[in-house]
Amino acid sequence: YGLDMDRDFVDRYNHELIDVLRITPEGMEHHRHHLRSLLRTLVRPTVAVPVYVVVLYAWHLPVLFDGALRHPALHALQHLSFISIGVLIWWSALEPQRRRLHGELWKIPYIFSVRMSSMFLAMAFLFSASPIYEGFYGDSARSHGFTPIEDQQLAGGLMIAAWGYRSTFQ
Repeated sequence: YGLDMDRDFVDRYNHELIDVLRITPEGMEHHRHHLRSLLRTLVRPTVAVPVYVVVLYAWHLPVLFDGALRHPALHALQHLSFISIGVLIWWSALEPQRRRLHGELWKIPYIFSVRMSSMFLAMAFLFSASPIYEGFYGDSARSHGFTPIEDQQLAGGLMIAAWGYRSTFQ
């Protein structure tokens, strides 16, 4: 019963979405072709890494980070984009359709470059001389016994520790 109900919901949602976007079945095929073409381009390792870096660093700019904390819809978009770039990066490395580069050795510098780009962001938090996100947090770190800069450095340290753990145990 639950699966039938879910299928009904998905069918109804798709029809409503098609009505809103005024997409005909022929138009859907046209959009599907463009979407597949875009995804084929995005999963190329030489495209996936720069997209990953741009999305990761952009969301950590104070204006976007503070905005995401203040607006739930923007916060959801932030997390959706983090999940999307994670899937994008791993899709390229795991090659579920085996259409990518020949051999396996290219994956070492590929994953290493992704990990290093994340680590550089963590290092910025760790070694910054002043708090980056004062706008939203203000002095809230003090209620937990930290200065704002100590709180930021702790976050950077946790990012590096997570990077080390993932690099060791994955």
